[in-house]
Amino acid sequence: MDIAMATCRDWPAGHPEDQLLVSALARIGLEGQAVVWDEVAPSNPRHGWLLRSVWDYHLRLEEFLRWVDVRSAEGALWNSRELIRWNAHKRYLKDLQLRGLPVIPTLWVRGGDIQDIDLLGRGWKDVVIKPAVGASAHHAVRLPAHAKDEIRAHTQAITRFTEAMIQPYFPEVESYGERSFFFIEGVFTHAVRRPPALQEGVDQEVRLARVEPTDEELAIGRKVIEALPELPLYARMDLVPDGNGRQHLMEVELIEPRLFLRESPEAATALADALGGRIAESLRASTLKAAARVKGTRIRPCEQEDL
Repeated sequence: MDIAMATCRDWPAGHPEDQLLVSALARIGLEGQAVVWDEVAPSNPRHGWLLRSVWDYHLRLEEFLRWVDVRSAEGALWNSRELIRWNAHKRYLKDLQLRGLPVIPTLWVRGGDIQDIDLLGRGWKDVVIKPAVGASAHHAVRLPAHAKDEIRAHTQAITRFTEAMIQPYFPEVESYGERSFFFIEGVFTHAVRRPPALQEGVDQEVRLARVEPTDEELAIGRKVIEALPELPLYARMDLVPDGNGRQHLMEVELIEPRLFLRESPEAATALADALGGRIAESLRASTLKAAARVKGTRIRPCEQEDL
């Protein structure tokens, strides 16, 4: 096995769409195989680990991050350890906002007490409440902004284990849709229109419509790529417009985004080629390093043979 494609116990064979990636890798001579990330004795891939459907990582974040540290110390990991740790808590949105990205307005709550927060005064009719560490809409709910008791109860439930995020719900997500934009090695590959992401879990059968990004959406996507700590192998970003048509960044996913490869088979080829390129570059670097060590070796006088 050349590349271990990390998955979770609920998806031991990986998501069906990843078979497109397996086939694309095979065409360039690489074998990819799904491996459950928390197996007792995981298989040791020849070239490294590619994170795919690790859709339970947020339930055991500290354990997962220790696993990431180990895999990274052993060899290649995509995306990198640094990007994974940066992306594991949604505080990264604060970093991106400071870099000038149009992040959706967000209230960050630590202690669960929101009685002094006037959501209606902000012009928010409905709000979305979700944990700062989460995936697949886990613990995310939509509530009316006037439902103070329900909002307080759900926020307090979340803050028992992580920060809570309160954001306005934009009705435009139901018409224009939340749109996801995908980049491989910093190059845009495709975009899809997604329904409101408030239903927990992953539907393996759902097929989404591909869409063409507007100039504004594509510009935001490229600016996000430039603002990241380093260039990711793969990235997905979710945008939604407000009532004035202004786009807002909802999330950037660098750990285990579903890539919707069935909607864009050519993206599977692009990802395989990019992965092959990174492996080739790593092998070249290792060869040069080994050559430098050999060149730097000197034979001590006592080890020289008499001629």
